[in-house]
Parts: sequence; C-alpha cells; structure tokens
Amino acid sequence: SLPPALVPAQPERAQHMSSILEEMICCEAFLHFIDSGSLLRKSTLRSVFDDHEFIGGTINFASELVEYSVGRAMERDVTSVRLCRDLVEALNAQLITFDFRNGPLRRKYDSLKYSLRRLEDILYEQSLLQDGGNGEPFEESGSQAKKPRIEPKENEVAPSSAADGASQPVSEVLDTAEWADLRTRMEAADAARETVIKGCRDAQKLAKQAVYSVHRGSHGKAQQQLDEAMAKLRDLEPTVVEFPTLRPGSFSNALEEWAEGALFLRWRTKKELSALDELPLVRGGEFIGGLTDLTGEIGRYAVACATKRNMEQVRECFETTSMLTSSILALPLSSGLKKKTSALQQNLRKLRTVLYELSLAQAGRK
Repeated sequence: SLPPALVPAQPERAQHMSSILEEMICCEAFLHFIDSGSLLRKSTLRSVFDDHEFIGGTINFASELVEYSVGRAMERDVTSVRLCRDLVEALNAQLITFDFRNGPLRRKYDSLKYSLRRLEDILYEQSLLQDGGNGEPFEESGSQAKKPRIEPKENEVAPSSAADGASQPVSEVLDTAEWADLRTRMEAADAARETVIKGCRDAQKLAKQAVYSVHRGSHGKAQQQLDEAMAKLRDLEPTVVEFPTLRPGSFSNALEEWAEGALFLRWRTKKELSALDELPLVRGGEFIGGLTDLTGEIGRYAVACATKRNMEQVRECFETTSMLTSSILALPLSSGLKKKTSALQQNLRKLRTVLYELSLAQAGRK
C-alpha cells in the first residue's frame, strides 16, 4: 500500500531565488556607491541575505562598475573611474584571502579579477589622451562635464584625497573589519562542510550496503546497517541546523539513500511502504527521491523473481511500481525531482517487459 500522502519538501533556497537576491544586493550596492563612493556594508541589509549571496551580489556590482566607468570615461571623468578602480581593487584584496571552493562563488571571483583588469585598462587609456591635440596632458579638473560624477551630499565635506583625484585609502571604500568577520564565518562554514561531507559519505555507504543486504535476504543485517547510518546522520544534524546551506547536497543525498534502504526493507518484509513521518530527519523531497530510487531496486528484485518463474511476485512488483509512478507524477515536483521522473517511467517500462516475457515463457510451457 502507498503512504497516506506524498508531499514534496520546500527547498532550502531555490537557486533562482538566490540569483534574484544577489541582483537586489547589486542594485543596493550601486545606489550606495553613487551616493557615498564606498562599498555597501552587509550589516545595513536585511537578514534575508546570507553571506554567499552578499559576496555574489557584491561581485556582480563590481562588474557593473566597469560599465559605469566606460560611461564616465566617455565624459573624461577620470576621478570617478579611479574611484571605481580603487573600490574593486580593495574588494579584490579582501576576497583574495578567502578560500573559495569550486562552485559559483569561485567562478564569480574569477570575473572580479577581469573587472579589475578592465578598470586598469580604462585608466591607462585615459592617461594617453591629449587635450585638444596640443600635446598637453589631459587634466581631470577641466570642464563641468569632466568633474567627478560621484560628489558628496549637500553640507558634506569630501575627503581631500578624493577631491584631489588621488586614490582613496582602502579603509574609506570598504569596511575591512566587516570583511574579516565575513571571512571568519566562511571559514567556519567550510570546516563544517568538510565534517558533514565526510560523515555523510560513511552514512551513505552504509545505506547502500543495507540495500544490497535486502537483496541477499539478510534483513537483520540491513536493519543494523540502516541504524548505524542514521546514528551518523543524527550526529551531523546539529551542524546542519547551524549551517542550513549544508543540508542540500551531501546530507540530503545521504538521507535520500537511507530512505531508499528503509523503504525497500519495509516493502520486502511487510509488503507496505513507510509514511514520511515514520522516517526520521527525512523531508518530502528526500522521501520522493527515495521512492523513485526504490522502483529501481524493485525492478532488480523482479528480475530475480522472474528467473524463478515467480509470476505472482513479478506482478506485485509491477503493480507497486505502477502505483508509485502515477502518484509521484501527479505531484508538483521541483526541477531537481522532475529529472528523476524519466528513470521512474523507464523502470516501469522494464517491469512491463519482464512481466510480458515471463507470461510468454509460461504460455510456451502449456
């Protein structure tokens, strides 16, 4: 029998949502820069933005500064271009101390280095300009159109270095203390990530072994392996709660593998499927992923039954897979789970073929 309800879990944070939040940070940073000539502080933002999104949005903002600088260079506003270069250079000096893992932030950081190089090129190209072709060097303090685009607010005194067109000190364009705290938090998250990955690898291995034990008929050993795997996952739970971004990936995959083993053992021993609330730590998306993978194990079991000409067991395997397929396909699945539906339908087709061939074999013996 099927579980009472199959409800997909809400994702920790959909990828498109993170991209939208990064663009919001980019816009906020741009407005703040136009107003103050400095980098936006994360402490001034709402708590909805996490550290990864803040860094990603800030790097996006650096790319926008390149486009902005091209426009200012067309107006011969070298001071504004230099201020953009100083900010991106200061940002790069901070991010170069981060240990980014392979992933979106690593690729985004590579684009920051390109932005810095492009700003340096723009400044160099401006230095080659001649004023009116008379051989005199171009002066920043020329016509009104050549004055800095970024000016202090009314009744506010601009720093002398910025007014003179000189580069601003790093401390004036970004908050170094905040970026040091951000790096510390990222390092702590990376250490937790390594712990979770290692622990999940062990738990996932035990869950896979449990599936093999069920196929061999060693149900007691399979239960023991599942219990050991769950104990390891429970040990990791406090870390995942502290760092929610660690749940998608290794931890979620290990739970999905564990759910597959637990569901397969329950089906083989009791001919029924566990409900979601009977599986500790498992959420809806992981539950559905486990059910989808379960159809593959049911298919392998059906082949073993077909070699023994056990038509009744093969038919039961087909009916279970058919019910699971129709139930899962009726759900509003996330994009990640939708990718699994092709395997689900393929497993059903294979079972139908096995059932058909077995029926032919039995008819041939009559």
